[in-house]
Amino acid sequence: MDQPLWQPSAERIERANLTAFARKVAAAHGAALRDYPNLRAWSAEHGEEFWPARPDGSRYRGAYFERFPGVWTHGDLVELTRHDGLIIYGRSDAVLNPGGVRIGTAEIYRQVEQIPEVVEALAVGQTWEDDVRVVLFLRLAEGVVLDQALSDRIRQRIRGHCTPRHVPAKILQVADIPRTMNGKIAELMVREVIHGRPVKNVEALANPESLALYRDLRELRS
Repeated sequence: MDQPLWQPSAERIERANLTAFARKVAAAHGAALRDYPNLRAWSAEHGEEFWPARPDGSRYRGAYFERFPGVWTHGDLVELTRHDGLIIYGRSDAVLNPGGVRIGTAEIYRQVEQIPEVVEALAVGQTWEDDVRVVLFLRLAEGVVLDQALSDRIRQRIRGHCTPRHVPAKILQVADIPRTMNGKIAELMVREVIHGRPVKNVEALANPESLALYRDLRELRS
């Protein structure tokens, strides 16, 4: 079958485009960064410039180089199966765990972003009644309002293409989704906000004001 299993939305591609990020870095620092290996090498050498609050570079090194000394570690979780296959779950600290079942948020995004009304999505786990429930936030196309019919269609697609454990307990519409400066969805920050915990590294967000949209939501109290 020549058709890809999943094609990300054009907006996701655009906002997460590493080439665009490399151009910004190159313009700011006069570095010739034409591909990902060059960007990685440059950031390893000059990464402290991304963290002005820590001019000694300790914050950058602590995030990427201290877990395994001398090895760049970005923190994605991958499972090697007994058949030598790979299951990529995504960020290890953002994996959902409802009912003790490990779920990568990308598994949910693959299905949700096939629905025309959905522009982008963000899924987090909320601690609830001695367990974790999946909460799905959606930014919808202009003029679209989340109603029961659309919610049901989203749940049916997730259930049909994943498992019942993947189906979100709550689906909420939001006006914006927080992203880092290089386009990554800030799942961990949203998780902290909905639990009423302080959020670290807000300065890393391109749109920090969007976090207020997730604070003290009435829908997540029941």
